[in-house]
Amino acid sequence: MKYTVGIDPGKCMGESICTAIVPDNFVISGSGKAVVNRRTITKEEYAPHAEAARLCPYHAITIEAQE
Repeated sequence: MKYTVGIDPGKCMGESICTAIVPDNFVISGSGKAVVNRRTITKEEYAPHAEAARLCPYHAITIEAQE
């Protein structure tokens, strides 16, 4: 199974929690907000991304299963 990861730039405040948990896929852009390098992740990558989403204080990270 694969998943699509997204970050709502209107909710992100650049706390960098996600970049600490998944530094290879979440980065802080020049605007000071997090962005996703790869929107599609595998089942094996799901757990740390879900943890980043759970810990985001602004609930800016979304993860959706692909059909």
